Amino acid sequence: MPGIIAHYALFSELISKYRRNIMLKNRVLIVEDEPLLRKNIAISLRREGYEVMEANNGAEAWKIFNVTSIDLLILDIGLPDYDGINLLREIRAIHPQLPAIVMTARDAPEAENRAIESGASVFFTKPIVLRVLKAEIRNIQENRYCEQTSNKQ
Repeated sequence: MPGIIAHYALFSELISKYRRNIMLKNRVLIVEDEPLLRKNIAISLRREGYEVMEANNGAEAWKIFNVTSIDLLILDIGLPDYDGINLLREIRAIHPQLPAIVMTARDAPEAENRAIESGASVFFTKPIVLRVLKAEIRNIQENRYCEQTSNKQ
């Protein structure tokens, strides 16, 4: 019996790694005006194997969206040139299935409500814990993977 359990655990681990390797090819756009936070998130995600693009503001985000396909959006709602909630609404109007993680420095329940109503998958109040952010990204992508495989059946 212990042999079967060990084989099952190994098999489960291999399947999990395979799923992660498929999902790691995703493109992530980080829209954040705080350079240090944006760079820290980008470096952390690149180490995980993600292809990361960075935008300092809403205008840069639109430039990237116009030339590149994005699989996940990480968005600060307090941008210098754009209301992040409006940016999220506009992007979701064009890309309704795009998962979005929204963050803000303001501890405001109404901001969280507006973000979720506008299509955010997850909402964070800064400071961000990178380990938690990466876990949420994995959850979003595993859910998407499960949806894709169940739709094929």
